[in-house]
Amino acid sequence: MIKFFRKIRQNLLSEGRTGKYLKYAFGEIILVVIGILIALQINDWNQERKNRIIENKLYHSLISSLESDLEDVNEKINIVGSSLDAQDILMEYSFDKLEREFDIQQIEQLVSDLQKCARSFFPNYGFYNKITSNQQIDLIKSDQLQLKIIELYEQYYQRYSDVDQSLEKQAVFSLNTNYFSKIRHLYHDGNWNGLTMDMIKEHYPILQEETRKINWLTSSSHFTMRNCKTQIELLIEDIKVEVKR
Repeated sequence: MIKFFRKIRQNLLSEGRTGKYLKYAFGEIILVVIGILIALQINDWNQERKNRIIENKLYHSLISSLESDLEDVNEKINIVGSSLDAQDILMEYSFDKLEREFDIQQIEQLVSDLQKCARSFFPNYGFYNKITSNQQIDLIKSDQLQLKIIELYEQYYQRYSDVDQSLEKQAVFSLNTNYFSKIRHLYHDGNWNGLTMDMIKEHYPILQEETRKINWLTSSSHFTMRNCKTQIELLIEDIKVEVKR
């Protein structure tokens, strides 16, 4: 093809038809430019198609990660909720009322549930860190969806982590040091062995005092976990809508 166009140019020059040669040369340049633009457009289309494939895979991986977080946070919400229920009883009831309404096995369960106040929710940051470190998050077309993803990991998860760390420190200091250390020798393989009403009565004022110290932080932890749960559910739905487009 190149030889064909070259032969035409040579014939025009040899015949002295310079004007037609210039017009032909200009037309040839236009064709080359159009060819380059078409090639660039095709390349852009191919790159866009590749980006959409990566984006779709990114959405599915992110949904999987978030569903794992949702399962974990639901479990921890229930566990910490049981601790809050136990705390409400232990703070409100005098020992005499506690003894009247609960037998020793039920009180053992209350004490066990109390210890669950600091059971932590552990968000999965692995995939999020990956897509932010290599800028793949920029492949997400929706700026609003990008913002929601960043808010979940950088704000909601971080806010929960801050409360959780404070609760863990307070629980270790208040409950473990001041109360459970006194009866720890009775706890084996997840069960209380030898815990009696007299022992509970002896340390009940301390138990009530230390329970009050951790109650606000436990409530805050439970609240921030429920916020995380709501945001995870909303984000999963938003991503699924984006996948269907």
